[in-house]
Amino acid sequence: MASCSHKYKLVTCVLGIMLSYVASSQESVTANLAALDTIPGKIKKEIKRGRQKIFSLGKNTIALPHNPANQLLQQGKGKIDSLLSIKKELSGLITSKVPLFKPGDQFFKFNQTKLSVSHSYLGDTESTSNGTTLRNINSLFGYDAEFGLSVGQMPFEAAIKGNNGLYNFNSTPFNNLNQFNFNHKAYLEKLQKLALEKISPDVVLASVLSRINSIKTQYESSLKKEIQSVQQEYEKKYEGEINLPDGVTDLSANDIAGLKTKLFSGELLSKYTQANTIVSQFIKEDINTSPVKDSIYKAALSDVKKYEALEKIFLKIATWKTRFEDNSIVKELKANLPFNPGNFKNYIKKPGNLSDVLNENASLGTFQRLFVNITKLDIGSNPLEGGALNFQNVLNNGINTEFTNKRSSIGFITGNGNPNINNLTQSGLNSFVSNEYSRLTGIKLGSGWNSSIKQSLSLNLFDFNASGNVTNADPSTLQSGYIASPPRRDAVLTWHSSINTIAGQKLSVDISKSFGEYRNKLSGDSTTNKTNAFGNIFSNDGKSNYAASIEYSGNIFQSNFQFSFKKAGLGYNNPGSVFVRKGETSIGFSIDKKLVKQRLSIKYKTNFRSQHFDPLKRYVYNNFSNHLQAGFKINRNNKVQLIYRQNSYRVNNKNENIITKGGSSFLQANANYALHIKEKKLINTFSLAYQDFKVPLVNNEKYISSNWIINYSSSVILKENLLTLVTAFNKSSNQDYYFNTSVFNTELAYSFSVWNKLKLNTGMGYYSNTGWNKQLGIKQQIGGTIFKNIDIDFEVTYKKAIQIIRPELANQVYMNSTIRLAL
Repeated sequence: MASCSHKYKLVTCVLGIMLSYVASSQESVTANLAALDTIPGKIKKEIKRGRQKIFSLGKNTIALPHNPANQLLQQGKGKIDSLLSIKKELSGLITSKVPLFKPGDQFFKFNQTKLSVSHSYLGDTESTSNGTTLRNINSLFGYDAEFGLSVGQMPFEAAIKGNNGLYNFNSTPFNNLNQFNFNHKAYLEKLQKLALEKISPDVVLASVLSRINSIKTQYESSLKKEIQSVQQEYEKKYEGEINLPDGVTDLSANDIAGLKTKLFSGELLSKYTQANTIVSQFIKEDINTSPVKDSIYKAALSDVKKYEALEKIFLKIATWKTRFEDNSIVKELKANLPFNPGNFKNYIKKPGNLSDVLNENASLGTFQRLFVNITKLDIGSNPLEGGALNFQNVLNNGINTEFTNKRSSIGFITGNGNPNINNLTQSGLNSFVSNEYSRLTGIKLGSGWNSSIKQSLSLNLFDFNASGNVTNADPSTLQSGYIASPPRRDAVLTWHSSINTIAGQKLSVDISKSFGEYRNKLSGDSTTNKTNAFGNIFSNDGKSNYAASIEYSGNIFQSNFQFSFKKAGLGYNNPGSVFVRKGETSIGFSIDKKLVKQRLSIKYKTNFRSQHFDPLKRYVYNNFSNHLQAGFKINRNNKVQLIYRQNSYRVNNKNENIITKGGSSFLQANANYALHIKEKKLINTFSLAYQDFKVPLVNNEKYISSNWIINYSSSVILKENLLTLVTAFNKSSNQDYYFNTSVFNTELAYSFSVWNKLKLNTGMGYYSNTGWNKQLGIKQQIGGTIFKNIDIDFEVTYKKAIQIIRPELANQVYMNSTIRLAL
């Protein structure tokens, strides 16, 4: 204001100051927002001063309508109002939320629709194998309809699948597998893309810096309290003051070396050394002192304690600085700074960060915002996965949903089993899909997106009731249509925890306990074994209903390591995971390493498992396996590989005091190589393998078999078509089991195009199966796209016996046809 020599120019100077703020604001809205916030206060002060000086000219001056000062004041007021309006608009631009979706976007629309129907036929023209029991298994119908749809800009997927079932002894209906699922991954990717397009990184940067500063302020506040405590203690005991340099408590501005220089000058260190010498001398002499000497001692002691107090303060500042810099939120926020486009993209890849950005800067509808946190919404028949001791490869027909935020998550599941599918008759005892429970209800509580340790606690309740309805039937009489099984209820409580210790390393721990009871009055429900099934999992009584699992995977010395340990008590029953066997202990280890500039790959895997089947361990089964695989890539078209697998079996039958041992081994050599003959390139694959089986059976006998296996294929491109020769030879000691007898098969096939739309594959072959039949066969495949969006596949194979040894499957007809429509 000193530059304004005339009092009438006061308002003009004030306006100059304000307009300079506006100019700087237009250059960088974010950087000067704090300055804009100070304008109203500055304006009021300057206007107040201006009014006082102008009013001091006299009332007559102010009253004149044409007075220059009055006109300037009125003009200034108008410009001030305009300036405040600009500031308000600028602030509004910064704080208003950006709409990510257009208001006129279609609320509901279909996309990526795919429809397909298929039919397969398998028949034996001799009709010998088609007795009354198997006559209906030769025809299989299937359908598949998949839809991609958007509801309120949120992506969903729907599917309707089914077939009439291969095992239709009881004329079972189509096995419908219908799904309606929310695609959370695609939704986040869509929101990330829109956020990159519509939200300025500078605006998000201001929020990130504010969060970092907020954490820093909290830490600094705690630090100042601790420093103040040290200062007060010193002042109380030694009647002195500790004055600290400005800025020493700024956790982001100070480095440790600079902080030490600020607190401990050379002069202070020299003074401390002298004072410490004096104090030590007084203590050593331990004599009566005069008042003069006593004052010298107290002054020296004060200097020593001041230095020690500064050391405490330095340690506290360094400690709080380390805490601040190691804070997980601060580290993550700083990791992506400065916010260039690449860093901003990486920042919002994490769901927790994206959620914060959307909350503060984006305008979303209620359901659009809610579904950011709905990480799972599966309705219908869906496979379930949830860890080693939770769900694994189970098919459930119901609803499975989960809500997740930055700190926690909650999940809920409920559904039914399919009574038309039976695990044993459908896929055998080694089936990876179990669906025999009639009802499932479960809840899970866990950690959120930003949790460094992922944890969850789940409780799953299973109801086993063949009819699925006990209201009109006696529970004690309900049994499965396939296997006699009294109705029962099971529950499984599982705790899971996993942590990524270092980049590329993961450790998971699972502990589980099962509960169960039959729904009738079977005496077995109250036996000693049932009552005492709550023992420690590591006990030797074999009755525990606990299970535990530890899994580790990581990269150590540029090698991929995996380790696993699993143990389940004999009383443990988990219908949600078919991979956990009762009474089993399993230990596994594997290593994978690449050498010679990534061209040599070596893998080794070993596993030991022991399983007992009764509390007294009268029948115990042990298996020790090894797997070694080595491959070398010579160049793009030439590779060699060696595979070795070995299993050792041991069955201890204490009832009959018999120990049966056995094993199996498998050795295979593979080669892929290319040959050039008259400018033609032949691509070849060759494998030679030997396998030997001596597997113990439950009747104390062994299944014995040995095989030599040779496979060879060669293909060459003739113009735009492909000619392929495939030969397979298996020399086996077995002549009874159809899929493991000595065979010699060779096929020649030619693939070509018709009308640039259809792909045809025509082939012929010779098939010799020792102990069964010798056959000649032909095969024709047709596939391609017609009418732009319709794909067809058709295959027919006919094998005619030229020597019939056994009439079953002597003359075979196989047909498969599929039509797919993509919209």
